[in-house]
Amino acid sequence: FTSTAIQWFPGIAKRFLAQHPGIDLQLICVDDEDALEEAVWRGDADCGFFVYPIKHDLHAVPLRKDPLLVVLPPREALAEELYIRLESGTSSEMETLFRANDVEPNVRFTIDSDYAVMSMVSAGLGFSVLADLILRDAPFPLAVKQPEVETSREIAIALRSLETASTATRAFWDATQAWIAETYEE
Repeated sequence: FTSTAIQWFPGIAKRFLAQHPGIDLQLICVDDEDALEEAVWRGDADCGFFVYPIKHDLHAVPLRKDPLLVVLPPREALAEELYIRLESGTSSEMETLFRANDVEPNVRFTIDSDYAVMSMVSAGLGFSVLADLILRDAPFPLAVKQPEVETSREIAIALRSLETASTATRAFWDATQAWIAETYEE
């Protein structure tokens, strides 16, 4: 999905390709988690980054918890703002944050692009909830706040079977976990 493709994949790919220069590494960016799960399950993709829960019986390893944050127009308070909802595989994560904070959002717009949501919030059309990972180096001026009750999503890497995975896929699997551990010093 977009946040991992932007924030993680370049570093992971650089590490992986330095260690395995003869392997043809390809990235497919799929924001629809159901479609991505199907692609990995069918073998159309070797592995993928997912947010728990994963519906198929894929072999998954958690990589990192990613906090969900309230995003506001610059210099504005939440008050009775209208909500700009991100429509994607992450919608359920955002709904979890609202339930945890006992809030029923007044949805103004529903959009399927993280960056369109940021642009609309920046323009003062409402507030939203986005994951910390996509907000790093945001291209729009935004005010970002922690919710009263902290909520996060857990990002994992998953593949159909570690036992039947190709040597190249297992090498990418290992490089990803090593890069995450070094980047976040875990």
